[in-house]
Amino acid sequence: MLTIVYDMDDVLNNLNDYVSSALEIPIQNFSIFNISKIDTLTENEKRRILEMYSNPNTFKHLAFRDSAYRIFNAARTGKANVFIHSNNFKQEIADVKTKRILAEIPGAKIENISMTVASADGKRAFTGADIIVEDGFENCLRYESK
Repeated sequence: MLTIVYDMDDVLNNLNDYVSSALEIPIQNFSIFNISKIDTLTENEKRRILEMYSNPNTFKHLAFRDSAYRIFNAARTGKANVFIHSNNFKQEIADVKTKRILAEIPGAKIENISMTVASADGKRAFTGADIIVEDGFENCLRYESK
């Protein structure tokens, strides 16, 4: 049986679209999560983006993408285990995400949600993934199966 792992931020939800709109910073100026490495942003913009990424309230307002509501369809075939994995700056953010997943995504169960708390540079990969759906190339490289 395959293990399919979906990242949450900017895969299942619209984090950067929301932050870009709220801060009035063009989305093309910060297309990766490691904000400190982006030289198209001012220090003030970097600070403001990181504040939103660190605020649990940000994650209460994010829209799920239409496809997020269908990710557990693969599990219903009996040929795949489906998980949602997300790295978070704070436990409070992980709690908000978990609560929303369980309430809003059909088929989601607590045992299919993997939330870690880590700094931006300390992101951890889900172990045992056969297929990953991830928006960040650097994050893909953290997985053991390439």
